[in-house]
Amino acid sequence: MAFVPRVFVSGDQIAEGRAFVGGSDAAHILRVLRLGIGDSVTICDMRRNVYAASICEIAADGFFALLGARVREDGEM
Repeated sequence: MAFVPRVFVSGDQIAEGRAFVGGSDAAHILRVLRLGIGDSVTICDMRRNVYAASICEIAADGFFALLGARVREDGEM
């Protein structure tokens, strides 16, 4: 099984089936892990919703991820 990074974002960073990831999280994923368009990430919205996602667009200050199905996690994150 491949490693898929988990990223926590606020609810206002999710809109129209996409999530924006910026700051040090984006820098780590893009520069250190060297992920790019089409690579998988897991997005958590801090409301116990978890999305399987894939990077769909890279911007100067982060990236956008296309969200897949939402799963509700009741355990501690």
